[in-house]
Amino acid sequence: MHDKHDTIEAAFACSHNALISAVKENPESVNDQDENGLTSAHIAVGLSNYAFLRRVCSTPEFDPFITDNFNRRAIDCINKPNMGKFRKLLMHRMYGVFPELVSELNFSKPTV
Repeated sequence: MHDKHDTIEAAFACSHNALISAVKENPESVNDQDENGLTSAHIAVGLSNYAFLRRVCSTPEFDPFITDNFNRRAIDCINKPNMGKFRKLLMHRMYGVFPELVSELNFSKPTV
């Protein structure tokens, strides 16, 4: 049974396997929010975990426009230098502006 915070706990623990399990059970869970409105994408950005963010973004159901309780999307939480690849990844999911990322975010098969 899917616990609403499985993906949130996976993000804080940087557990790719826990994220994969939660998303396999319920693909929409990639958009779950904690009590502050944070999603796994917000947390991955906050922890500067690009690999985890890429896995989140590789889930077709991921919605990059979800805002937290402070009206911030995950992309708005990028506030450290040298995080251009995070911004580029989220911009691509939002607007599809970087065709070179299509193969990196291959939706045709689940990321394992």
